[in-house]
Amino acid sequence: MTVVQVGRAGKSDTINNLIVLGMLSAVKAGRRCRLRPDQSFAKMLMILGASWDISFACHASVVFSQDFSGSSTLSDYVSPTPSSGQWNDIATAGAGVSVGIVNGALQYNRTGNNTGSFTRSTDFNPAPTAIIYSFDLTVSSIKSAAASAATWYVGSGFSSGASTPSSSAYNSRFAVSFDTDGNFCLHVVNGKSSSEFASGSTISLTWVVNDTGSSLAYRGPDGATETVGSSKWDLYAGNNLIFDEQAADGYSTSLSELKFLFPADTGGYGAISMDNFEIQSVPEPPEWGAVFALGGLLVCGLHEWQQYRAANSKT
Repeated sequence: MTVVQVGRAGKSDTINNLIVLGMLSAVKAGRRCRLRPDQSFAKMLMILGASWDISFACHASVVFSQDFSGSSTLSDYVSPTPSSGQWNDIATAGAGVSVGIVNGALQYNRTGNNTGSFTRSTDFNPAPTAIIYSFDLTVSSIKSAAASAATWYVGSGFSSGASTPSSSAYNSRFAVSFDTDGNFCLHVVNGKSSSEFASGSTISLTWVVNDTGSSLAYRGPDGATETVGSSKWDLYAGNNLIFDEQAADGYSTSLSELKFLFPADTGGYGAISMDNFEIQSVPEPPEWGAVFALGGLLVCGLHEWQQYRAANSKT
């Protein structure tokens, strides 16, 4: 079972250094504390455990991040050879939908029967086997209701523009529905829906998609440890797990590309804003070797501390 920390703060790629530094700090801290022999050895374990927890917090590497603070010009976020904060395509098809950077967020506003989309068709390299896909979503100004008014996809082989991805291209997807009362909810395509969110409210979404071939354990936004099976996904709104263990419904086994589609044929009119994108890749096996190395360092540190206690108990 793989374990990973979910969150937007773990952006370090120097995991091996952190592990070593954390372990050395733990041992040095124990020496400085000069714990008496009658004090519980559990105190040292707590020090070492803190080092372990810090290292786990850094195990997901950020492969994509964008908060739209750098520019209000849409074209700055598009490139045929995109950086880790750009898309290959951010587009509209027809005058019935507009897209731009509005109040520091990417906003689509549909007032007619046309399509808005974004596509990241340049693969993340190496292709992740599990991702943590986070962004803030605001839906407002709903003028007409629609189930699955817009859909987010992750997979491989996406085409730019307004075309709907084939099931061979996507691994997993979820949607937002526009409700008749002007509010909105999140929606498993061809499945259940969440409770309603008020129009104009902003929700922080965290989408954990697992295609590792085994169960993935992770610490959710609420701090609780959760698991998601292979070829399944979890979705959080804030700290609330709203969709649990949802089956991947496409045939792609790659999680290397992104697609968003606000399609004309759904009929939903309204505004969708997105901000603070961050996509983390669960590390590849070589990186997890560092975790096992930490285990060895912990054993060495415990042995050293036991020797230190024994020597001091004789004095």
